[in-house]
Amino acid sequence: MFLRTSKNLKYLKLDDSICDPIILNYLYENTTITSIDVNYISKEIDGLVKILYKNSTLSSLNLRSIQLGSEEVKTLLEPLYKKQR
Repeated sequence: MFLRTSKNLKYLKLDDSICDPIILNYLYENTTITSIDVNYISKEIDGLVKILYKNSTLSSLNLRSIQLGSEEVKTLLEPLYKKQR
């Protein structure tokens, strides 16, 4: 409910316990977030990538304790690289 109704959310901390497709969908629709702290996420990398492609206000992304393979890292970094071009 909070993500759906918040109009001024600036910071969000995500982990596996709250990172599900419904929450990521609300986050995708929220364009006010400037900072996301991701603490151990093993699933829903695609949802996070989708957010990174759309969100133009994000200025800080902290990837703490994430164990990803090389393909997952490449997938996660692709939207950031494309925004720099």
